[in-house]
Amino acid sequence: MEDRKSFTMRISTTLYDKLVQSARDNKRSMAKELEFAVAYYLEEQGNNPTVFGQRLKGLRESMGKSRAELGQGLNMPESDISKYERGVLEPDPKTLVKIAIHFGMSIDYLLGVTDERNLTIPDIEKLKEMIPEWNEMLSEENRAKIENMELFYRVFKNVTIHEAPDDEGKE
Repeated sequence: MEDRKSFTMRISTTLYDKLVQSARDNKRSMAKELEFAVAYYLEEQGNNPTVFGQRLKGLRESMGKSRAELGQGLNMPESDISKYERGVLEPDPKTLVKIAIHFGMSIDYLLGVTDERNLTIPDIEKLKEMIPEWNEMLSEENRAKIENMELFYRVFKNVTIHEAPDDEGKE
């Protein structure tokens, strides 16, 4: 015998009327129709990746990593990575920061606010303040990129570039 649980649910009159009509049209009981509606909703939610989910999957695949490998690198279960990628679960702020650090990407990029992938110096400074152990969370490749970027920034931050004067009228 199938294990069943029972529950009480309040729904609007409009939704109730739609369920009743659909149950009649499909020659199903009201309970079965509700079960189909909930299953359909959950399936739709599970197949609707967010911008974050799409970008996470793209970054993971571009590194040639499996979900399990990424989960291990981030110290989280593979199932969470899968849920993030499918849009079933959204990361909390601390997890979002951890993922941004791991990939060396800006949080704004991960969330779809911008298409600029790289961390900026102000991003890096904020991350260092927020998470003292952030450097250990970086992959070796991203650590090297950020060290080079910081060096470049220190060397060129006070450089002013002037346009060369026009040479019009000179022969």
